[in-house]
Amino acid sequence: MLRIIALLLFTSLIIRCGEPPVVFEESQPKDLAPKAFFEPIYRGVFQCESDSSLVHVTAKTIYKEKAYKFKASLAEIDSMEVAELVDSQLWVKGFEEPIPIMIEGDSASGEIMLRDTLFNISENHILKHFRGHHILNKKLAANKWEVLILSIDYDLDLRLSEAVMPEDLEALKKITPVKDISTEEKDQILLSPTPSEFREILKRNLVFQECDIYRRFKFPKEI
Repeated sequence: MLRIIALLLFTSLIIRCGEPPVVFEESQPKDLAPKAFFEPIYRGVFQCESDSSLVHVTAKTIYKEKAYKFKASLAEIDSMEVAELVDSQLWVKGFEEPIPIMIEGDSASGEIMLRDTLFNISENHILKHFRGHHILNKKLAANKWEVLILSIDYDLDLRLSEAVMPEDLEALKKITPVKDISTEEKDQILLSPTPSEFREILKRNLVFQECDIYRRFKFPKEI
């Protein structure tokens, strides 16, 4: 049904549920210089295990693509304010390019390709390399960063880990100071570890938990 078009205009491939429960005061590891590119071995096209979308890792960007097929009557298309049919192409508000469609009798079908940028190296998206991992730092606000770990395994697949509330909070407090910044809406802690403390947090798996696997589909041409 064409209703999916209106729905997809207000959603993305990633369901975002607000800020993570663990945030950092600075990009991590602190005092480590940012990197301008993803290492070549990290680049390529992957399939995301959680939603079967394609994940593209380029020199500076990680983005997802997923296709959504639809079918609708011409009457439905004509009644929609967000879409207009012109010469077998569907123009949808919010999309830069028209969607080619096939008309059969009084119905039309096509495919929408959605793209969601997960990380784009910039002032607010800082990449750092640390002990064989790529550390993805996303700025949420002043002195508040979301930190994710992108790792590569022996099969050259990528594994993404996110920061979660630790089960053993006391063990974390023995490594680095923990500031409780919880609100009525959510529980949240703020960390500001030194590089050695951050290394210990990674080593003991106290904060980061694997949240997705990207199975390698294709290597980039330069590898």
